[in-house]
Amino acid sequence: HPAPPVPRVWARAVGCLGALPRRGEKPTPPHPPGVRDPPPGGGNRRLLDERLETELARHGALRRPLSVLALDLNGFKGINDSYGHAAGDRLLAHVGTTLTRVVGDRATVVRQGGDEFCVLAPETGPREAAALADAIRAALAPVVQTGIGTATFPVDGGEAEGLLELADARLTAQKADQRGLSALAAIDLDELDHASALAAGGTGRH
Repeated sequence: HPAPPVPRVWARAVGCLGALPRRGEKPTPPHPPGVRDPPPGGGNRRLLDERLETELARHGALRRPLSVLALDLNGFKGINDSYGHAAGDRLLAHVGTTLTRVVGDRATVVRQGGDEFCVLAPETGPREAAALADAIRAALAPVVQTGIGTATFPVDGGEAEGLLELADARLTAQKADQRGLSALAAIDLDELDHASALAAGGTGRH
């Protein structure tokens, strides 16, 4: 059976590591190993559902909180239009590497497609989730601005779908509060080059 379609709340934005290649384009470069990328043709909804259901059952048995973070990049389509798809692919790779570094080994990073990501943060309550979101924003801020919405089990609900929808709704509300920030196509290419060089083991700036 085909994988279920990505719901509308996750299809609004355009998570990480390269858009699917267009005809005639070279494949996206290798991805950071900690990020679960979508399969060809759609978002990785099945993996997210399976992992979230497993973690909800485990955290329910342990009576521990679990947080979901929904993230996308502000103005990603405009970034592709203004700087080209090669720059967009490099940006997505940088975001994936940064996310896996910031959230650590215990969390799961899933790319939903385009520039959408979901982070499952185990044993993380609302305050810790907010602090993690701040840390992600700060780590990415030199290169690109991001929107992040959070939802936490059990205080925000116990169903996977409800938590995902709430995190996405909070992401949408946050970007609306930022008075159109989501429409900005802003990227610092110098900082992106520097970050990419550091990730590759170089020194970055000369």
